[in-house]
Amino acid sequence: METYDFKNEIIDKNGNKINILDVYNFNKIKESYITSLKNNNYSQNTIKTYSSIIHKFTTYLKNQIAIYNEKEFIKYFNSYILYLKQVKNVSQNYIYLVTVVVKKFLEFNNIHFLDSITTPKKN
Repeated sequence: METYDFKNEIIDKNGNKINILDVYNFNKIKESYITSLKNNNYSQNTIKTYSSIIHKFTTYLKNQIAIYNEKEFIKYFNSYILYLKQVKNVSQNYIYLVTVVVKKFLEFNNIHFLDSITTPKKN
């Protein structure tokens, strides 16, 4: 896979902006991450939970029009967290778990968009 620095928008040779969602196949990299968890003997419940969190987050991202840079990715991550809090009314512990899982998932795949996001406090 070609690497991109999405700190700023990336323009292809035809002058079009490159969408982050077109570069990263989140379904494929999720499979790779889940395989790694299995190889590292994570429990089946943990794997199921992590897989669900990643799936829900990536589905949320795919419903956005386009994400062209790291700043927009962070904005959509923050809006997802707000959605979980305000619409889904999830606990602070779940918000903590989502943040940790998504950050680990991205870091595993050398995607560092959320490095600046701090992990929220647990209750």
